[in-house]
Amino acid sequence: MYHTEFGLGGLIQVAEAGWQQNEDLYSWGNYAMVAALELQARIINAGNRTDLLPPGFKFYESMPAPPAGTLWQFDIRTQLWYARDKATGAVVKAQDDGVKYIVGSKWLPTGWEIAYNHFAGRLGMQLVETQRLLRKNWPEHHEFHWGQGTLTHADTATMLWQWGVTQTSVCASSSG
Repeated sequence: MYHTEFGLGGLIQVAEAGWQQNEDLYSWGNYAMVAALELQARIINAGNRTDLLPPGFKFYESMPAPPAGTLWQFDIRTQLWYARDKATGAVVKAQDDGVKYIVGSKWLPTGWEIAYNHFAGRLGMQLVETQRLLRKNWPEHHEFHWGQGTLTHADTATMLWQWGVTQTSVCASSSG
């Protein structure tokens, strides 16, 4: 899950740079970033509570034990967990129960405040899970090359507005 946050953080940074140059990358894919932020925030907000996870998600710790003499390994290409023989590395079995097992679900300051400021502040969208995540982890601190979104973007939507952009004009252009 950390790598998902890294990817979202990169997308947020690029979208904000584009916004400042009159390119709306935030709305790409009919606002797919909103769905990605909300899903990721929901998983992080769940903490250790499986009842708060989206349907079809479980924590890695709840994954069935691998067959004797094997260990679980995730294959990024197939998006499946495989039991590999400890001695030979050969695939013994695929974990194909249809569940997405989550590893590493904690908050990282990758630009959540920047994205929240755009969608909720500029456009008036409701991002319930993202808002809850930010409230629990505020302010965004500096880590790696991310962070400081609180310092640069918290409650600045009106100062960073583009002329002619309204919630009505953005939402109308994305639906048609």
